[in-house]
Parts: sequence; C-alpha cells; structure tokens
Amino acid sequence: MTSKLRPLTITVCVLDAVAWGFIASVTFLSGSDPATKGLDVAAGAALTGLFAVTAAPACALVFWRRAPRTALLFALAFPAILALLLGVAIVAAADRSMAQGQLPLDVPSSKTSQSSGAVTSSDTTAPRQNRHAARWLKQAA
Repeated sequence: MTSKLRPLTITVCVLDAVAWGFIASVTFLSGSDPATKGLDVAAGAALTGLFAVTAAPACALVFWRRAPRTALLFALAFPAILALLLGVAIVAAADRSMAQGQLPLDVPSSKTSQSSGAVTSSDTTAPRQNRHAARWLKQAA
C-alpha cells in the first residue's frame, strides 16, 4: 500500500509547492495600489502559513518515508483548505456588493422582437427591477 501512496503523495506535494510558489509570488510581488498592498501581503502570509502547516510537513514525511497516509492527507489538505478559503472570500465579496446595492438586476433587460427575431434593449423594465431590488434589500436587512 505504501508503495502506491508515495508517488501520489510526491506528485501532490510538488503541485502544492508550485501552487504556493505561484500564488505567493503574485501576492507578495503584486504591483497593486498601495492602499490594497497590505491585503495582498496578508493574503500571501496566510497562504505561506497554510503551506507551512499542511504541505511542508507532508513533504517532510515523504522525504523520511514515514506515515504515507498521513503525508497524503496533509498534502491534500492544502488545496482543499485553499479552495474553501477562496469560496468564503468570494461569498463575502458578493454579499458585500449586494449590501451596497450593486445587484445584477440593474442591467436593462432584453426583449426579442416577434417579427424580426432581433434582440432589442428595453429600458422600461429597469425602474421596476430597481424597485424590486430595493424592496428585497429592505427585507434582507
């Protein structure tokens, strides 16, 4: 069993290291606005901490040929937790934009003309949609 897990664990560890190196370099070396540079550095530090407690011990266990199942679990924990944190950040950003009134309902709707089949923009539904969005925001608050 261990002979089958070791190559898989090594592959996952290498992919973890590549992902960490790429994302960390992007966050630490980003040329973003100075006002948001601190957020980039904090994200890079959090990612490095996550790598240090998951993928780095997995690499060490593989190197010393110890606990192959545990090493694989540690190696798989890095991308799983990273995906979970990314999902949480996306949901938080979407929730924040909805609270500020930036709803997808603000886009004018399109209607299809029956005679020509062409799509035309109709601005008459936009105020009604904004009214519904405002009512929804009041109920959500």
